[in-house]
Amino acid sequence: MNKIMRVKVEGESESSTRINLKSGNKQMIIDEPSHMGGTDMGPTPVQALLFALAGCLNVTGNFVAKEMGLPLEKMKIIIEGSLNPYLWEYQKKIEQDLLVLTLQFFIFS
Repeated sequence: MNKIMRVKVEGESESSTRINLKSGNKQMIIDEPSHMGGTDMGPTPVQALLFALAGCLNVTGNFVAKEMGLPLEKMKIIIEGSLNPYLWEYQKKIEQDLLVLTLQFFIFS
């Protein structure tokens, strides 16, 4: 059975750091903290990205465990990111990682 799920996200910017987003009946604000020029009214873009990654890993991990017949009570997912947002200010190519992620999984069965 092959079903395609389509997802549409629409957003309007309130400022250079804040955007109001909507997808279906869900709404979300993404904003930067005050020290980055934002109003801190929602998660940062990187936090939103890591939230989504953790959600996808949870769904995928549970699906794989079920398909393999493995008992899975719950998972704990920790994602840490190191980000240097000031690299965007430079015009030249910089030999430095913009975002570095560390993932940890804890499986409870």
